[in-house]
Amino acid sequence: MGYTKAAVELKVLIVGAGIGGLTAAIALRRAGHYVQLFDSTPGPSEVGAAINICYNADVVLRRLGVNVADAGGVRMERLRLVKASGELLQDQDFLTQSQAFLKDSHQYQSEYRLTLRAALHGQLREVATSHDGHGPPAKMSYGRSVASVDAETATISFIDGSTAQGDLIIGADGVTSIARKQIDANISVRNGRHSAFRFLVSEKEALADFRTAEWFAMRNTMDIWYSGDSKVVMYRCQNNELLNFVCIHPAAKSTAIAGEWHRPADKTELLDIFSEFEPKVLAMLEKADPKSLRVYPLFDMDTLPSFISPTGKLALLGDAAHPFLPHLAQGGAMAIEDGVALGVMMSQLGSLEEVPERLKLYNEARYQRATRIQEYTRIVGGDSVKSDENSAAKLSLNEYMQYPYPHDEQRASEAILHNPQTCATTMYGISTVLSLASISIAGYVLLQVAYNRLFSPLRKIPGPFLASITGYWLVFVDLAGFRTTVIHKLHLRYGPTVRIGPQEVSFASAEAINTIYGQQTVFMKAPVYESMSLQPLGIFSLRDKKAHSQRRSLLSHAFSSSNLQNTEPVVRERVDYLMKALRESKGSSVDALERFRAFSLDVVGQLFLGASFGALEAKQPPQFLHDMDKMFLISGMQWTFPWMFAVMSKLPLPALQDFLASKQRVTDYGKHAYEDYLRVNKSAPNRKDLLSKILFNSSGEAPLTDRETYTEIGNLVFAGTDTTSTTLTYLCWELTRDPVSQSRIRQELQEHRKRSSSGSTVSKEVLDSPLLDAVINESLRLHPAAPASLQRITPPTGSTVSGVRLPAGTIVSMQCYTTNRDADAFPDPDSFRPDRWLKAEGGTAAMKELFMPFSKGTRACLGKNLALMELKLVVASLLLQFNLKAPPQTTEDSMAMRDHFLVLPKGGKCDLLFQSLDGSVD
Repeated sequence: MGYTKAAVELKVLIVGAGIGGLTAAIALRRAGHYVQLFDSTPGPSEVGAAINICYNADVVLRRLGVNVADAGGVRMERLRLVKASGELLQDQDFLTQSQAFLKDSHQYQSEYRLTLRAALHGQLREVATSHDGHGPPAKMSYGRSVASVDAETATISFIDGSTAQGDLIIGADGVTSIARKQIDANISVRNGRHSAFRFLVSEKEALADFRTAEWFAMRNTMDIWYSGDSKVVMYRCQNNELLNFVCIHPAAKSTAIAGEWHRPADKTELLDIFSEFEPKVLAMLEKADPKSLRVYPLFDMDTLPSFISPTGKLALLGDAAHPFLPHLAQGGAMAIEDGVALGVMMSQLGSLEEVPERLKLYNEARYQRATRIQEYTRIVGGDSVKSDENSAAKLSLNEYMQYPYPHDEQRASEAILHNPQTCATTMYGISTVLSLASISIAGYVLLQVAYNRLFSPLRKIPGPFLASITGYWLVFVDLAGFRTTVIHKLHLRYGPTVRIGPQEVSFASAEAINTIYGQQTVFMKAPVYESMSLQPLGIFSLRDKKAHSQRRSLLSHAFSSSNLQNTEPVVRERVDYLMKALRESKGSSVDALERFRAFSLDVVGQLFLGASFGALEAKQPPQFLHDMDKMFLISGMQWTFPWMFAVMSKLPLPALQDFLASKQRVTDYGKHAYEDYLRVNKSAPNRKDLLSKILFNSSGEAPLTDRETYTEIGNLVFAGTDTTSTTLTYLCWELTRDPVSQSRIRQELQEHRKRSSSGSTVSKEVLDSPLLDAVINESLRLHPAAPASLQRITPPTGSTVSGVRLPAGTIVSMQCYTTNRDADAFPDPDSFRPDRWLKAEGGTAAMKELFMPFSKGTRACLGKNLALMELKLVVASLLLQFNLKAPPQTTEDSMAMRDHFLVLPKGGKCDLLFQSLDGSVD
């Protein structure tokens, strides 16, 4: 079993002689194949100082004749998690806990070892090339830089003009893989959120320093210090004589450069980035030898569609197939498992024609496991200690051990190769079963494509080719935050009606607005609205028209003009405090987005929860805002990938579940605030705030159940914070780019204030400024806070929209980003021109018809009047007190829109200067 010699001997060419490539060479030679490795380096080398050989790697390496302990690999027995301040969070008996997972697996004799990469590389190279091993020894060729790979002919071309041809190519050429282009030429590696320093310190040095001697006297240990987005990882290697340090930190603070793995690092920079860590850590960082200290970026990459080429002559392994971030220490282990799986799948090979089928089995064995652990790694690195140092204590080591560690890839691959359904045919000939299955699947896909392209009722609607056969093309666009702009460009190319999915059509005409969203529409909201909401459903997610109408009638009176007049003092009080906070900036740059979010949160907190969050006064954003940020991401995920959210909600990962629970915490906050409100205000029906208007109808009876009430409260706080703050942010930014408009509106506001009899700085007369309305409308037109598609579904009888007949169940949508840029109604549509709204008393009829930043019809935004009141008060107050300017770091690129249903700037912030009008800095 396993590596049984094949009847046919392949000539296998491996691009890259790293850990994965050498492991594959050993496994393939044991299966009887001739292997030649090509590496661009001039001689044996390995990137990185040290490596974790986890249980799942050790168990298969031992069978290949590689015992990591023989080259000084240290057995890991203890894991300590420590806050940067020195507070010990966990001291785990790693050996005992891990063995509990391994007792029922094949790994009861495997170990978790920590070793130098160079030492492991030397062991693998010796076993791969030794004449004493099983099968023909592998041949090594150094200094051979690959120019291209041809998966059709299994040919490698080198930059020196020479070529090599074989029966099978293995792409083990790392993150910047040349071979990978044969599977996906467009996919690219991207910088992750972090970079890392690495260096080694001798145990002798650590024990000689009184500051570090006691802590670092414990051997066979891994220590991890956490602080926000930074962490220091230390583990022993080479018979405990060396201490390997990996110092992970935000990429924004780093000088690491993409593609430079051995870039020398500045020790001063290292100490500066980790200056908040406890003294003994800093003492060890001081020992880093400047000659060997390195800094490098951590990379990530979108998931490939497959690890093998369609030609059946190329397979990828390791970082070439699935680059790993270091947070679960599984990158090396996955490359080793890949190599082992290839050896198993190419054993007992009966003919050359079987190779493509065997590669499919390799892909079956490796794809799901590798990409799943890859995603676990992203989750751990992105959320485990992101917002709270104490969350490190919540990490359950067992949760992350139970999937990667108790695995034996040799046994798993053998089970797939010798499965009764595929055994006979994969061992002795081309698999009839797999062939029939492949034909059936391909046939189904082709029929579906043919139907969608040639017979679907939507086939004549223009749009990109991919949209006619799959909706998943838009998934990747959504992930990148470009859905709105991509659909807008499609409308510019194809016109007002565009097919964006097999059963989805986007419209961009005034006629369609009334049909889809008007008062008499027969279109319901699409099912996706329910998938993104908690139970009971709030007004935003209720699809049934009758239920929505009833809920709206219960809530809408709270937002009437008379009720909003009663709330204006609350808004003004927060506006005054915002102005005070901006004056205290003394002319230095301020993150306007953060300040406006704090302001909006305080306003909606006061109005809907009965008490301000105090966000403007706080030095740090309140926890509720952190939860709301996460809720924003979760809602976008549920909107775009409801199936993915369902899967993630079942994963037993505490950090992930804590992240997902933030949405429930927002609702729970509404619940507790609601209960507190009723406890304090027993005469609530007599109060005039918006919360009392929601809680009680005119007869004093509660129109909603308790659960419905606090669901709505949570939704209103969520909806009323980021929308207003985003609009204010982009409005102010546009005024910094248009000082003429800024000066004109300020002058008009000042003139209105002079005519006012009120003592208020921002009187009713000031708020009635036509130019103020024009500036706000123009900002809402160019930068709507919710610019994306609002999906509806056609009724069972089908419907006609803009002259296009649509069958039942078709998803239809419009996006205000596009209607707001109709060139006929809004000439020069991408320019900020407030004057266009001064024509015909607030814009032409065509402008008003297409302008829909708050949506339209029965589903239009309930809080529109409240939002406009906030916008007017803030903008008028700002312009009467400050001159707005943008510092150099706030650019068109940093302010580029990224939308995941709601909008944020690409840079995540908007630094602005708020200078007193007399030019002083107060």
